[in-house]
Amino acid sequence: NLHESQSTNQSNPRSVCASSEEPSAVIPHAGICEGGVEQIGVPTSISEKFLRNPTLVCRILCMKTIALIALLMCSICSAADRISPKVDLIDPEELLPALQAKEDFRTHAATIRRGLVGSQMTYRAYSAKWFIEHGTIEDVPFLIDALSDDSMHEGANYPLAGMATTRYWANVALIVICKTSYDYQWDSTEGKREYSISLWKQHLDRIKPKDKD
Repeated sequence: NLHESQSTNQSNPRSVCASSEEPSAVIPHAGICEGGVEQIGVPTSISEKFLRNPTLVCRILCMKTIALIALLMCSICSAADRISPKVDLIDPEELLPALQAKEDFRTHAATIRRGLVGSQMTYRAYSAKWFIEHGTIEDVPFLIDALSDDSMHEGANYPLAGMATTRYWANVALIVICKTSYDYQWDSTEGKREYSISLWKQHLDRIKPKDKD
């Protein structure tokens, strides 16, 4: 009887794992049963394939490392592309008095520049809009940097959708201050906007006061 049982198991290995008397003996999705015999027709898990292929694992890790390095480099390049001096962040409570001032506007310019990079998008847009009436050539670098602001105020009801963005008002302010335009469109592709920004930077190089030797 023992010899017959062994012969049956050798000819039909599925019976070891798929016994109707012990359904709990099969581990779902693992491809093996508690007895250690592999189930026929059940694919090996992805993790097992990775472990059996160290070259593939190495390639995946290398790709992830390269992607992280590329992301870090992009962040560094983005920061390096800023042409305006770094300013400290500002809270709305500190910014609002400057935005609402009725006189001595230029005394508040430094505060409004900080508003262009403030914590709340709405006040960044208000700050850019402020420079349309009160901006000068000194504010141009800050406004050019604001053209790269990708944020948008959700739920705002404006005649034009672009009015909900900081970059829209920054562009209008630049046109008013510099009396020229470089076809910057707030809703253009990133590539087209970056090209227009590069033209604005060239314009700034031409109009900014030269350092005295």
